[in-house]
Amino acid sequence: MIEQGGDLKKIGTENRMITKGYVALMVLSFLAVSCAPETKKETQSSSYFLACGPKNQQGAYAHPIDARKSVPMTVDARFSESERKKIESAVQTWNETSREIFKIRYQDLSTRSSPTSTSDCQFPGSGNTLSVIKETDMNHWKSLGLTEFNPGVTIRCTQNKGFVVRQVVMLNFDLGVKADQIETVVLHELGHAIGLRHSCSPAGDSPSYISCLKVDEVKNHPYHDAVMYPVIEVGTIKDQLTENDLERAACILGESR
Repeated sequence: MIEQGGDLKKIGTENRMITKGYVALMVLSFLAVSCAPETKKETQSSSYFLACGPKNQQGAYAHPIDARKSVPMTVDARFSESERKKIESAVQTWNETSREIFKIRYQDLSTRSSPTSTSDCQFPGSGNTLSVIKETDMNHWKSLGLTEFNPGVTIRCTQNKGFVVRQVVMLNFDLGVKADQIETVVLHELGHAIGLRHSCSPAGDSPSYISCLKVDEVKNHPYHDAVMYPVIEVGTIKDQLTENDLERAACILGESR
């Protein structure tokens, strides 16, 4: 199942960021779609409920990553040196939450390492690894249901209620993402990778998953300030995890123990 949270849509990606640079907004998303019966791409309706953290965010989780050991994170060698530094900084931030979650290595990757369609769960990878791909093919990007407003997406395949079976993060920095916001995009996508959905629901409201409309009614709401909030204004930099991000991360990472 592919999930989209703030940065994705129903497409086999777990999170996607929409960059509306021309209207001063970036929307981060999370995607999921159905695949073979035994392996599904997560969708927004397939929440992983945890009796942990704020009650109105207990439905704001996806299948967790198995972080009992460091997850090998293969980063596309085609990223520029400056982009690599932003990615490495985002990884370091997540690794400082409780233990080393990701361990980076660089390797040449291609779109063959990612889903070919919204129903494809046969792309390379496993729940014990994570690939971060530099996307440059807009035809492939659009074939996944993404647009020029989506600079990043996390695609995940899951099985029942266990750990994520397979996932990939795809980043398209050619879509108007400013250099100082690259780390924000990566932090958000890695949050999806460990199993966090958006800090609020773009789709609606429920007792276990508060809507973003309700969050936006409150000035300086902590869910709005979170890295995992689905929309970010161009010019806004979120390079540190907030208390809400950390609380929810502790909840989902605790599922690995």
